[in-house]
Amino acid sequence: MCIIDISLLLCDNIFDFNERKVATMKKASILLFAVIFALVCVTACTNVDDEPVQLWVVTEITGSGGMNGQVRYYMEQFQSEYPNVSIQLDILPIEATDRAEYIKELYDKIEAGEGPDIYLMPVSDTVKNDYKYMRADPMLFPDVELAMRAGVFADISHYYNFDFSLGKSALQSTVMDAGVVDGSRYVLPLTYNLRTIYCFPERLSAGTELDIENITISDLMQYVIDIGDPAIASGVDNLRSDSKFTLSETFSNLIDYESGEIVLSVQDLEEFFSIYQKLQLTIGPKRTEYGIIEPVKAEEIVNYTPLKVSSLSNALTLAAYAKYTGSTLKMAPLRNDSGDVIATVSYYGAIGSGCKNIETAYKFLRIFLTEEAQWETKKLENGDILFPVSAWPVRVKGSVPYLWNARQTQLEMRDGTLYRSGCNTIELTDQDIPVLETDIDIVRFPFNNNFHQHWIQLVDYSNGATPTDVDMEALAEAFIQDLENTYNSNLNSLP
Repeated sequence: MCIIDISLLLCDNIFDFNERKVATMKKASILLFAVIFALVCVTACTNVDDEPVQLWVVTEITGSGGMNGQVRYYMEQFQSEYPNVSIQLDILPIEATDRAEYIKELYDKIEAGEGPDIYLMPVSDTVKNDYKYMRADPMLFPDVELAMRAGVFADISHYYNFDFSLGKSALQSTVMDAGVVDGSRYVLPLTYNLRTIYCFPERLSAGTELDIENITISDLMQYVIDIGDPAIASGVDNLRSDSKFTLSETFSNLIDYESGEIVLSVQDLEEFFSIYQKLQLTIGPKRTEYGIIEPVKAEEIVNYTPLKVSSLSNALTLAAYAKYTGSTLKMAPLRNDSGDVIATVSYYGAIGSGCKNIETAYKFLRIFLTEEAQWETKKLENGDILFPVSAWPVRVKGSVPYLWNARQTQLEMRDGTLYRSGCNTIELTDQDIPVLETDIDIVRFPFNNNFHQHWIQLVDYSNGATPTDVDMEALAEAFIQDLENTYNSNLNSLP
């Protein structure tokens, strides 16, 4: 009624020269707005939740307690809440031929606007089921930054920006913004990692104090080179165990995705190669590497090297160990030589650009940013914890007690090692992991690269880990060319 009354007023005031024309305009306006009003009423009265909707979700293989178990659990929950929605889950095959054929078919469907509705994907090509690690090669999207710019994903800015019940203030906002390109949000990061320095200063017998808050990666390598202890030097080197992410975490200038230009310089590479070669000489042929640090191994690791560079996810165990033993633990992000703190996205979710039901797809996707999904508070009937921590959830505020509890439950169920370590008596809060408050300068989606094949040439590991006489300038130039080839290959491979 209000709309019709306004139209009449406008008609009465605009035309005063021809009563017949005015009358005609009045009738036309009344008819037009009446039709619009009726359509609005019909639309408002229609319950969209009653319309059949099918969602197609694609992900990589994980263990039963990982993302696969989480997706299946929330699929069942979501379909119970929305009986009109059916969800198809496809897990990418691992066998090379089957995988290549599946991805080709998937790309054809994406190009035709008929691709998956939701992607839940890791950024690494290494995946693990309940029994073993495997290569997921080729990756579905080898460079997420390129995929966002190529129109593979739908813009979900409207849904995310107006999602006032999600509690976005608890999310790591800088990491979340990695999914935004030119003001449009295409990706929801779910977990991230941060290369972190862990130092037990009371056990570190060094002549000079270590300022871990401000030290850069090259300065840290030089620090342990000067100490000359192979064990401590080994603790600082985590490149060999994290080689795919090393490139993204080490250099501020890498690729300008707006221009497609490689901005990594030969000089930056040469300087890194030079100090890294010296670090390898200090370590020598004997090295001990640790990935995930578990409570029962903490004492052994800290005794071996009280100074360690590792992932953010190991902060829980080391903080608990420090509390249990009454030790002083300092932790800080490892800055690169430009002084930047670089975080890397580990897992992400996105909606396909061809999705016909973006609103419903977002309702499902947003579940993976909720407290229950992010903090592993849900146990399955068999006792499995969903999504055990291997990276840090983007919902950082308030996360520590829940993640530590999930880690304890996971270890207790497996073999009781937590209880033999004594750390089961320890409680952790966010204050115990101060690195979570770090201001992050750069966030990246790591992409597969051949950096490892180049820096491995610095050392002859078959001959006592002795330095080689490789031409570092030529090595750096070769890698930059390789990086450009990788970028072009990733760009050309997109659907």
